[in-house]
Amino acid sequence: MASGVDAGCGGVLEAGRDPAEHGALAWRPGIPNDQPGTTMTPGRRPLNYGNFEEIDADLDRLLEGHETVGAWTLGQICHHLATVTQRVLAAPADATPDLSLRLSDEDRERIFATRSLPEGLPLARGMEAPDDVEPRRGAEMLREALAAMAAAPGPLAPHRLLGPLTMERWREVVCIHCGHHLSFAVPAEGGAS
Repeated sequence: MASGVDAGCGGVLEAGRDPAEHGALAWRPGIPNDQPGTTMTPGRRPLNYGNFEEIDADLDRLLEGHETVGAWTLGQICHHLATVTQRVLAAPADATPDLSLRLSDEDRERIFATRSLPEGLPLARGMEAPDDVEPRRGAEMLREALAAMAAAPGPLAPHRLLGPLTMERWREVVCIHCGHHLSFAVPAEGGAS
């Protein structure tokens, strides 16, 4: 596995594809996984959060009991999502983005149309597998980050893969990102609604 690849939750890169090639992302939608040519780690659940309240409700279900199907724990997943969201909020709005990983317009629109991220996206610098935290603490960290994102007036720095985004699109990206990672955590029997 290449270093710097989001494999912590089970994602892998398609053989022979370099994620750093501009617009050459090996697209493998996370949702749905029943279309020809698509792959999703076995055991993941399809998620499509419409807003932060849906994420909050899902966290409650997961905290009642869950299992994970990737290499990260629920605490690590929540820690990662909280850290990324806080980093987005802390970045100067006029920051010059690294364009080397910018996705093509087609891939960008596919993310918004499918509301999913392909497995194997390259991690941002400094975002290797997060420290494990107790799941309730991780959920609290994520909830705090989501509340800060909900309250943020914007504008925010351009996304490293998607480019400049409105605040509405940024919040949508956070929902998509949360859906991607939290799909690796499956509520225990009786915990899903």
